[in-house]
Amino acid sequence: MTAPASDATTTIEPRQEPPRGITRRALLLGTVAVPFCNYWLIHMNSVSFNALPTTISVFYHVVFVVLILSIANLGLKQVVPRYALGQGELILLYSMLCVAAAPAGLDCILIVAAIVGMPGRVATPENRWDELVLDRVPNWLVVKDKAAATGFLEGGTTLFRPEYWGHWAGPFMAWGTFLFALWMGTLALSCVFRRRWTESERLTFPVIQLPIELASSSKAFYKQPALWWTFGLALAIDLSNGLHTVYPAFPAIPVRAGHPPFNLGALMSDPPWNAVGYFPLSFYPLVIGLSLLLPTELVFSCVAFFFYWKGLKVLSSALGLLTVQRAPWVEEQNFGGYVGLALFSVWTARRHLCAALKAVFRPGPDEAREPISYRSAAIVFALSFMFLVGFSRAAGMTVGMAVYFFMAYYAISLAIGRIRAELGLPVHDLHFAGPGTMAQNVLGSRILGPGNTIVSGLYWGFNRAYRNHPMPHQAEALYGAARTGSSQRRMFAGLVIALFLGCMTALPYYAWAGYHYGTASHLSDHLYWRANEAYGPIASMIDSPTRFDARPLTAIVFGVVTIITGMLLKTRVLWWPLHPIGFAVSGTWSMQLLWCPMLIAWAVKTCMTRYGGHHMMKRLAPIAFGLMLGDLSGGCFWAILGMLKNKEYYMIWE
Repeated sequence: MTAPASDATTTIEPRQEPPRGITRRALLLGTVAVPFCNYWLIHMNSVSFNALPTTISVFYHVVFVVLILSIANLGLKQVVPRYALGQGELILLYSMLCVAAAPAGLDCILIVAAIVGMPGRVATPENRWDELVLDRVPNWLVVKDKAAATGFLEGGTTLFRPEYWGHWAGPFMAWGTFLFALWMGTLALSCVFRRRWTESERLTFPVIQLPIELASSSKAFYKQPALWWTFGLALAIDLSNGLHTVYPAFPAIPVRAGHPPFNLGALMSDPPWNAVGYFPLSFYPLVIGLSLLLPTELVFSCVAFFFYWKGLKVLSSALGLLTVQRAPWVEEQNFGGYVGLALFSVWTARRHLCAALKAVFRPGPDEAREPISYRSAAIVFALSFMFLVGFSRAAGMTVGMAVYFFMAYYAISLAIGRIRAELGLPVHDLHFAGPGTMAQNVLGSRILGPGNTIVSGLYWGFNRAYRNHPMPHQAEALYGAARTGSSQRRMFAGLVIALFLGCMTALPYYAWAGYHYGTASHLSDHLYWRANEAYGPIASMIDSPTRFDARPLTAIVFGVVTIITGMLLKTRVLWWPLHPIGFAVSGTWSMQLLWCPMLIAWAVKTCMTRYGGHHMMKRLAPIAFGLMLGDLSGGCFWAILGMLKNKEYYMIWE
């Protein structure tokens, strides 16, 4: 007996699921999305001035993009699964946008744009910057023409006029290539340490946990009531505060540190207590949410050391030390802390590094699952380092100074990468404590000489602060690829593409914005401020050379010893209550904005652990995610509206 014809011809179409790994379409989508996202970023932080998303660890404009795609993806999964993006693809897109945004952020190429485009305008006969500084700077590094600088500042014209473009072409190529080489070195370091941090130590990478959840486009994630309650709370705060900027009679809910009554330092007017300085209260939902995901002891340590630094300033005032320049040398101690953390990270990973070094000469069979082989990583890092030294020598820096400068820079990079991988701090700024500043504070410009002093000052653009440093995003991207089961090598390719696009397009973007908007925007305020901040100290140190000072060097050594001692205690004495990383990160400017939200998060986590047990801690995750998503969604809403209307509204983070 034969089966019915209808049964014989009936076939069941298999359900097509979204791809799990990184596909070519994802690489193409990321490549196309990078220029548009960076245009939005530059408009936000420089033209409409409605958001500064790269001054916090979570680049929240990128998370907002992933949130929109995740919700759309959830619908596509139900209707046309073949067109839905997989988790690995969304993580690639997130990582590419973050890595490309790092050069375009507030603390990098915006400052480079001021250094490159403004000297022809800010140099005057009175300040003598021409003879002291600019005459010693190669023409391919800065724009010296006064007419080009005037157009850049005043706006109302276009970059693409021949009399302007010709002066910018050299700096575009020079700085773009330089920064690409600089951060290819950090990418190589991320590849070398990937297995150690991800597989051996199993670090948690807290900052990328929310993007990974969003990238899954899971119904279960969006069905959590706590997520939506806290999302609505944070969003309502942002909408209320934004409406207050439009209609002053509308009630505001003050959560920002910039709200004047919240500066506790203003209440301390008598010495020595007035040495405490800026001491604001703030209640940022984004920071509270992120801090809920961090280790409790770290959050407590950051707050405790913040009060330590404030107390140290008060004590210094009481002892009369504040009359001594730079006392009590907080930046130098922070710099030493970062260097000490880098040294400790290298020491604890010594066996892994020895194995990687052996693999450079005799590759192992398991390197196929690495982003690139250890040999390739070593070659990339060596070529990057040699290019940076050669570039600096051509700019006027000595070889010895260049070697020190970039060794110190990569030590700071490694420390920041490790901090974000293990602890995920909201900010790692390290203001005014870069390698050039430390060399000038210790050795003095008399020993350094004009060439080293000038080039170190020109590198101020990527050393003023480290809030939008690329290395932690590179390391998190490799971790994200491992979590989603995606190809490490395709992730590496995406990161290289994103870094290249970010480095090569950010400076032209800023130049175009200057010529187009000019004084009609906040961009010009940034340019004047940052140009004077860079060139003023250079000219001063050359005109009045400074001498060697052992006190900053002592502070640096003290910072190194403190961190290494603290890390040894932390790893060997289980009851030790303080995490030493708090010492390094809590003396910087941004911790003034963070201490109160982190204290709130610590109190919540401590109470839930004590009275609800550790199983209650799992319920904090949707609460934290909801606070973060609601706050960043409100911030991006006002940023988009501000860009469309070219008007300043509410900013969720300073």
